[in-house]
Amino acid sequence: MKIKEFVVVVFFIICASCNDKKMNQAEIKKHDDVSTGSVYSDEYNNKEKTDKLLNKIVHEGDTTAYNKLAEIYFLSGHRLSFLYVSILMANKHKYSQAYYDVYNCLYNLNSKNDNNEEWIFNENTDKETIKYALDCLKKAEKGGVPEAKKILKFYRDKELYKIE
Repeated sequence: MKIKEFVVVVFFIICASCNDKKMNQAEIKKHDDVSTGSVYSDEYNNKEKTDKLLNKIVHEGDTTAYNKLAEIYFLSGHRLSFLYVSILMANKHKYSQAYYDVYNCLYNLNSKNDNNEEWIFNENTDKETIKYALDCLKKAEKGGVPEAKKILKFYRDKELYKIE
């Protein structure tokens, strides 16, 4: 959800909960200052919550817990810190979305910043990292992740990275 939409939703919730009572300006300002990033940063810093989710991921392969933890990491600005969780979930539990997330994290660590070159790894990326990222992308495609299929089609059409 975009920040602007989030603020609008929060505003309407505040209005509905007022029961026709006027809020003072300080209270309105306080609610307007809430952003998606700060909400998810609070969740990211909630060690008890994140540890509980991580425990379910590690021991049970819980995909709901994985997706919630991914949301927390990604929306709090800690996407790349999620790489180790994605690798664990992909390798241990063979979860297709996790394979895609491994690719996504490795790509974000090693991509060019030019918007005209989507999905192009930078020239400093070693061949083993590219190979591992692409292997994960293929597993994600095999598992039915639509974005993986789209990216692999792009690579095949452009004859990049010798995709088989």
